[in-house]
Amino acid sequence: MLDQAISHYIAQKRGFYHTIADPSRYVPGASIVRSMFKKKEVDIPYEFQPIISEWSKLERDNLIWKSFFAESGIEPLVLWYEDAQHQNSAEVIAKHFGLTYPLKTGPRNLSKLPQLQNIRLKKLFLADLFSRA
Repeated sequence: MLDQAISHYIAQKRGFYHTIADPSRYVPGASIVRSMFKKKEVDIPYEFQPIISEWSKLERDNLIWKSFFAESGIEPLVLWYEDAQHQNSAEVIAKHFGLTYPLKTGPRNLSKLPQLQNIRLKKLFLADLFSRA
């Protein structure tokens, strides 16, 4: 959850959440074309409070969903964003529900952003967090 919190913090500071290959295909909100990424990349300042606040919100939301599923007797299918580039999520979902026919999917239009800022901010955050303990 901490990695997700840091990614969200960075996206808020950058003003975009995704890079895409082809703007004529599906474009989620707050996206830029991959070729524009280097022009838009800036150093993101480290701030403890916004990151821990984001982490807290994600953990709270996760707890709410876990409680809902447990109380409802539902076993959720969990998909992780980090795994999406290595697997066909549509096939994982189809297999989960027992669907065996071949699915036609195209190449992904979204691409992961470089992780250098995420790694740097995570190191700073963890050092800061441990120093406060």
